[in-house]
Amino acid sequence: MRITNTGNIGIQKTTPQAPLDVVGEVIIGSSTGLTCDSNRAGGLRYNSANSCIEFCDSTTWTCITPSTCPDTTPDAFSIPDVSGVSISTVTESSIVQITGLGCAVNIQAYGEGSPQIKVCSDSGCSTIVQDWTSGATSISSGQYIQVRAT
Repeated sequence: MRITNTGNIGIQKTTPQAPLDVVGEVIIGSSTGLTCDSNRAGGLRYNSANSCIEFCDSTTWTCITPSTCPDTTPDAFSIPDVSGVSISTVTESSIVQITGLGCAVNIQAYGEGSPQIKVCSDSGCSTIVQDWTSGATSISSGQYIQVRAT
């Protein structure tokens, strides 16, 4: 460990370039006064003005932001109607594959008849990802959904 006369602390680094410099992998310091350069490449800092964690690529500090999903709308699908069912009978729909999503999305069944959904990874629902639930769950492109209600 090395402490400089300016107060910088280096862990496994003889010439620390920030208040805390750990082998160039993590640099913690204030969001002002730290130049992003080759000495700070790979460094992280919190930018209080922008309320984000920034990454130094050896040239510029850049806010790290979560990636966005390019497509949250599935391709068109339909669950066929079921007829000839007695009142107060729990009835399950056919199993339908969901396609066209760019990422996992949240789904939930709601309405009359205590609806529930089940998410599977195959067309026969022999491998269940999420068993019957009325709460929110997620589904990804290529997975299958089944709905049931009374």
